[in-house]
This record gives sequence, structure tokens and C-alpha cells, in this order.
Amino acid sequence: MHAALQNAETVPPEEMSVDQALHYAVGLQRQQCLDAAETIYRRVLQLLPDHPDAQHYLGLLHFQRGRNEAAVALLEQAIARSPDFADFHSNLGNVQLALGRLAAAETSYRQAIHLDPARADFHNNLGVLQRVAGQDEAAEAEFWRAIALDAKHFRAYNNLGMLHAARDDIKSAVQYYCQSITLRPEHPDSHKLLGLAYYSTGQLAEAAEVFRQWLEK
Repeated sequence: MHAALQNAETVPPEEMSVDQALHYAVGLQRQQCLDAAETIYRRVLQLLPDHPDAQHYLGLLHFQRGRNEAAVALLEQAIARSPDFADFHSNLGNVQLALGRLAAAETSYRQAIHLDPARADFHNNLGVLQRVAGQDEAAEAEFWRAIALDAKHFRAYNNLGMLHAARDDIKSAVQYYCQSITLRPEHPDSHKLLGLAYYSTGQLAEAAEVFRQWLEK
């Protein structure tokens, strides 16, 4: 990868290699500087049209912007170039799930797990899909697999809470939400879900306190 980007308004003035430019663009994307990041990804793809990382990151950027069909096309291109990279399959599954393509998303998630079975987030993602599909027992098993792989996986605890809340098992849901908050106290979703659980059982004072904490996040 000896090609370089020069004189782009969104990169420092010194010459950058493609790898450096992509690293820089990912940082911009994480800071929600999406226009700047997109400019860099497109310049990379002008130089190297089949660059799988640039396709992948631009696909994720399209997903962030709700351009889901464009995201699918780019992620599929990235997979065609690098079929053994598990993150590509998992992220394609995320977009397919957002589009309601449950069978396709399941195929993508299972391929990601096949390639890297020790990734907790892949099991959590599959569990989310199964919960959406009404496969509650299978979903719960995947959430626990995620936790077995990463005991600090707060999202899996949140998902267990939502699963039990849907069954009207609010006591268990509260326990899982509280565990999630213990693991990631700064994350607002856990507070919101816990507050809703308290509210649904008439524990209004508890709900009000949790919502106050949520609004402060």
C-alpha cells in the first residue's frame, strides 16, 4: 500500500499513506465528523477501488447515516475481497437486521461466529436477532454465551433485562439492568430501561430517581 493521499482538505498537509489516511478517517468518524471521513474514504477508493477496509468503513458510515442499502453493497464488496474477516460479516448482519432481513442477518452473524467464536459481541448480536424473531430461549442462551466470554458485557445484561421484561418478569429484568449499570454506570440506556421497569410496577419514586440519573448522563 504505497499509494498516498495529498492535498486533501480533511487531512494534515503532509503526505499520508493509505493506511495512515484510513486510521485518521476512522478517528474522524468516531468523532461524528462524517463528511470529512467520507471524503477520505472516497479518495482512498479512487486510488484503490477494491480496498476492503475503505469499503468496510465507508459502508459503516453509510449505516450511521441511514443509507442502509448503500451500506450493504459496500460491506458485501469488502467481504468479497476479505471473506475471512469476521467483523465484516458481523457489521453486515447489523445492517441487514436494521433492514428487517432476519434470515440474511442470521447467516452473517453465524459466519462471524464461525470465524471468531470467542467474540462476545457476535453472540450478543445473534441473541438480539433471535429476540426480534421471537426465539426467546435461543436468544437468552446467546446472551449468556456473550457473558461467559466477557463478564463485563453490559449490553448482554441489558438484553437479558429486556427479554425478561417482555415476559413480565420485572424482578429479573431489574436485576439485569442493575448489573449493566454496575458494569457501565455512564451508559444512559441502562438507566432508561431500569426506570421503565420500575415505572411499570408502580415504583414511581424509584423510577423518578433513575430517570433523573438518566437525564444527567
